[in-house]
Amino acid sequence: MLRNSSVPITALAALTLTLLQPFSAAAGTITFSDLSETGPVGVITDTVGTASRIFILGCGPEFCDLELRSPAAGFFDFNPPQVVYIKEEAPSDLVSDYVFIMPRFDVVEILFQSDNDNGNLGTCSSVGGCSIIEDGSVQTALTVTWQNGVTTATDTIKFESDVVPEPPLAGLTLIALVLLSLSRQSRQGSAMRRFIAANPTIVSIRQRN
Repeated sequence: MLRNSSVPITALAALTLTLLQPFSAAAGTITFSDLSETGPVGVITDTVGTASRIFILGCGPEFCDLELRSPAAGFFDFNPPQVVYIKEEAPSDLVSDYVFIMPRFDVVEILFQSDNDNGNLGTCSSVGGCSIIEDGSVQTALTVTWQNGVTTATDTIKFESDVVPEPPLAGLTLIALVLLSLSRQSRQGSAMRRFIAANPTIVSIRQRN
């Protein structure tokens, strides 16, 4: 009897240990890709599972707004809203992009917004500071932390944004030479027009000859 009863006791013990183990959920990585001045911002995920949790509210040039569902039933995000401001490369103090998240228990809304050519997002000084400097690579903006009372799961929100390159010195020199040449041609043309206006007879003789 003892030998036979040990089987269900062992099975019950194993089941109890299994239930006591933290329940994990597969989180993932979401990347906002803003590498075009005219096309919509893209959304890249690390897995199909992560992609299946996303609902696009709207994406266009310089922005993308989406909802991200929790990685598993029973996981919630109780954190307050978060925003991270991203600075353009030095010496500029302009805000290049920002990422804003609004948790709603089992759904988190995430908005990526990039600036336009007029610097419409303001300066880092005006928003209380920028925590990230844009460098054109894939950079981490912030994380979304889900909890079920026992364990946590973390989604990572990243971005990649185009950096406007500064013209090389050789390019600037070439532009300066072209402008100088055009200026000289314009002055020479003006001088020729003044000479023709002042000497119509000489010009007409030269044309006949």
